[in-house]
Amino acid sequence: MLKARILIPLALLLAGAFIAPYFLKGPDGKPLMAFVEQVDSTLSTAATRQIYYKWQDPDGIWHFGDEVPEGIKAIPVHVDTAANILAPTSVPKPEADDNTKKKGLAATDDPDRVKPGLEALFNPKAAEQTLNDAKAVQEMLNERNNQLEQMTR
Repeated sequence: MLKARILIPLALLLAGAFIAPYFLKGPDGKPLMAFVEQVDSTLSTAATRQIYYKWQDPDGIWHFGDEVPEGIKAIPVHVDTAANILAPTSVPKPEADDNTKKKGLAATDDPDRVKPGLEALFNPKAAEQTLNDAKAVQEMLNERNNQLEQMTR
């Protein structure tokens, strides 16, 4: 009789522990566990593989789209949205010049460097810095585009 008094509540407690996650809601409002198997959205499936087209107009401007205009020769681009097809690049750390070394500042603490925020909108140095940053990004994008073109050849 003593065994039944201990085993029955223990079995109910254990059953509750296994069943509770199916009914308790998580921070997103969904149950912590589900009876139906959910598909991992990071896996490559037919739904994540798509084909886009790129073509160049007579002015040399590249266009991308799902459909190709009539009379245009386009290059199909196969994209898997669940995969990262570009290798990450490392950004070199800025080197401190003599002025920042004398002041004991790191290269990123340069007092002449414009900090982001409202002040940057009205600062002429910010406009110049933004243009330089945009040129650097454009160069990086051109380099990646060349790499992708070499991969498709």
